[in-house]
Amino acid sequence: MNSITEWTVPHTKSVVVIG
Repeated sequence: MNSITEWTVPHTKSVVVIG
């Protein structure tokens, strides 16, 4: 689970890479 996009924060529209 690396690329966390709008499916986590649909109101932010930001891509967060974890790991």
